[in-house]
Amino acid sequence: QTITEFDSLFVSPQDQIDHIFNNVDFSEITSNHLYEHGFPFYAIERHDGTNIHDSLITNLHSFLSGYASFFSMAISNQNQLPEPTHYQGIINSSENPDLVEIAVLNMDYHRLKSDALSNNLMYESGGQLFDVANRPESPYELKKCFMATPMIFSHKGLSMSYRINTDLYYSNDLNSISSIEINVDDGRGFIATALNQVLPVVYEDAGMKQIIVKMSFSNGATLYSKSEIQIEESNQNRTYNSWFFPDQTHEILPTPNHNGAKLSVYYACGHFSLQKPLIWVEGFNPKSLVDAFPDENLRIGFWS
Repeated sequence: QTITEFDSLFVSPQDQIDHIFNNVDFSEITSNHLYEHGFPFYAIERHDGTNIHDSLITNLHSFLSGYASFFSMAISNQNQLPEPTHYQGIINSSENPDLVEIAVLNMDYHRLKSDALSNNLMYESGGQLFDVANRPESPYELKKCFMATPMIFSHKGLSMSYRINTDLYYSNDLNSISSIEINVDDGRGFIATALNQVLPVVYEDAGMKQIIVKMSFSNGATLYSKSEIQIEESNQNRTYNSWFFPDQTHEILPTPNHNGAKLSVYYACGHFSLQKPLIWVEGFNPKSLVDAFPDENLRIGFWS
């Protein structure tokens, strides 16, 4: 097997992927999405709708990364997801801060079988893939991804409502929805609901709440997705950016030489511990910047 080099300054990754699959007949990929044809920004294969273990949480980060993955995996414009500006426009146009929209990603996709080449279902030549005529089976396998999450990380106030917005239900599944249930972690268990139906909720206390969406379909399949939302008291002062909750926080106590600090640790999507940390510490006084823009609501932070 040969290794083909290409200069990324002149050939984009998408052009290289198109080159690899240029001679492949995509007619067997009825989902219109091929995993290897795009960029897996997130481990979508973990969210098959059957696994709702505590460690498998969908949040806005993972949902949008999954959305971007499917957007790149489309092999044609048929059943392709809308541009990301679609969901951004819906969220930005929301006029009720107490109505929390829930988005759902219910997507079928295909993957190349791990033994597609060794079983002579396809072959590689010159850095490209080719179909094998009269092969005994398809080199692809059909997979499912099911993710559902509130489109915010936190809500201020114990009284609110949830809604699974039809415009935020993204799916290429041809089966119709038979029923929808949602557990909003308020002690009532699963509650029957429907697309666009507003579900009022009054929490007894603040804290992190788990949201479980359960959908059943006409083919008998039932899919689950678990997410989280931080509920705050109405009079609770925020000391952090509500859009991004760290996985760990550490307080550095002040000394005579400094005023202390708060260290926030964020794990990459799909990880539950630090893998290859990049640590950057720099003295920084934002007061001069705030003084220069007294009328602006500034959010200052470092990303790495």
